[in-house]
Amino acid sequence: MANIITNPTADQTIQLHNLLPASGNTSQSLGSSAAPWNAALLQLNGGTVICLTGTGDPYGGLIQNAINALPSAGGVIDARAAGVAAVHQATIDAGSNSKYVTILFGPYSHTVTQFVLWSNTIISGAGNVDGTIINAFSASTDLFVLPTTTPVAGIKISDVQLAGTSGNASQRCFNFIAAANCGIWYSVFERITIITSFARNVCDIQAQTSGSINQFLSFRDVTVYSSGTGSALNIEGMCGQFLFDNCSFQINYSSGNTNTNINIQSAGSSSFPQPYNMDFNLLSCQGAMYGMQIAGCVGIVVRNSHFELNQNGIVVASGDGAPLVVGG
Repeated sequence: MANIITNPTADQTIQLHNLLPASGNTSQSLGSSAAPWNAALLQLNGGTVICLTGTGDPYGGLIQNAINALPSAGGVIDARAAGVAAVHQATIDAGSNSKYVTILFGPYSHTVTQFVLWSNTIISGAGNVDGTIINAFSASTDLFVLPTTTPVAGIKISDVQLAGTSGNASQRCFNFIAAANCGIWYSVFERITIITSFARNVCDIQAQTSGSINQFLSFRDVTVYSSGTGSALNIEGMCGQFLFDNCSFQINYSSGNTNTNINIQSAGSSSFPQPYNMDFNLLSCQGAMYGMQIAGCVGIVVRNSHFELNQNGIVVASGDGAPLVVGG
């Protein structure tokens, strides 16, 4: 049974083993005497922290089981131990936007099938350079996706390096293609490096279906490399109030490259819906035929930016008429 420390008055040290149920048993709850779990469960001043050790995880559900064990108010999953990185993690899904879930990763290389990002999910690593590396497990599965039943908000991902599956032909890192009446709002992405093994649109942010919208997103100190035929950043449809500060979008340079670093366009062949209010500051684009292509947008600001090894810098479609301000 897991130890529970309630409102400790001094420093406490506890050790537990077996967060995963015994072999063949995948249904025990945290604290069940039938199958001790590999974790320490702490309740501190009303908050819950589950500290994982990582050993004995035959099903790939170590982090997911810990999330399931949190109370409805949520809590923190401390997955910083080296043992957690030693085993593959299956899909990580908070399962309900009523939980506040924070996952802490240590300075190791992890393999994860997929993250489903519900509201109030925080993923924090140990650094995006020689720190935390999260590798996508399946070549046919995008690494981060949104729920298809409700809009989400309050997501934060920071201090990680993200890598696609070697040899994939169509994998995305961030698949933020909103379903009907869904989308991602009020979320922050900071100090992230996405390396060159995602072959599709690496950061794909779209809202083209009824009632869908992506809005109020901030990207700071994010570097994206694309190795495939897609764009490093693709924005389509009803998407607005995006800030990109000190971000870099790069594609492997070649003289025959026909790719685009950043593509911004209205949904489908229609002029509406279209993206609006996009702000790029200290932007770097490198290695593609087009640094930025715009085919439908209401308001783009590009300041203090750098284009290198691009055959074209910023290309705006004829007759688009979108207000575009370039400075610095």
